Amino acid sequence: MSALDWSASSLVGLKRQTNEDRYGRQGALFAVADGMGGREGGAEAAERAIVLGLKYGNILGPGASVEEWRGLVRIVNMKVGASMTDQGLAKAGCTLTMASVESARVVVAHVGDTRLYEFDRGALHQRTRDHDLRNELTALGSDLEQAATEGMPLSGLTSFIGQSDATLRIEAFEWCPASGARLLLCSDGVHRYLEHDAMAAVMSECPPSEAAAELTRQADAAGGRDNATAVVIQL
Repeated sequence: MSALDWSASSLVGLKRQTNEDRYGRQGALFAVADGMGGREGGAEAAERAIVLGLKYGNILGPGASVEEWRGLVRIVNMKVGASMTDQGLAKAGCTLTMASVESARVVVAHVGDTRLYEFDRGALHQRTRDHDLRNELTALGSDLEQAATEGMPLSGLTSFIGQSDATLRIEAFEWCPASGARLLLCSDGVHRYLEHDAMAAVMSECPPSEAAAELTRQADAAGGRDNATAVVIQL
């Protein structure tokens, strides 16, 4: 298995002054990060997370265990937190989703609400789970409508890069996608404002070299309320 083709696009949107999303690729490792809105230093945290994630991910290399990838995220978290504190940005944070495309598998390491999807045989499947209050309350069996009425921020992150290691939650897993499948990594500026079916249509109708740009273009057309970043990988 290998990344036969890929594309990426990142737009500031129509409502924000700066782009706090970041993405990167080094070899067969891809990553997307989203600086936390409303907190100074989000862009700096996202940039640092991408640089460190790609650096240590490539040192780790193919064949590393899922637990080793989980440990890598803990190192990135610690170093991003220390760097932000040194810059006087102790409250800064970001999400991080990484995918390592190896010969027999794809390994994912994920924190926050950036997402990884698999597109295969016409269907788009969300592979990662958002670390947000909505999912936490759902797992506890809480009434989401009541929580929303009470003003609880259901989209608020419960895990992010830059927080205390004691409370950091990391999702890490591996699987073997079918030959010809595509992967989509994206920030919430894409998946929050585009319907699932619309995203699937883009993945189906556009070649991988154009799909990322089309996803972010449609996110802008839907109001452009946030930075929008997409990375599409053809396997």
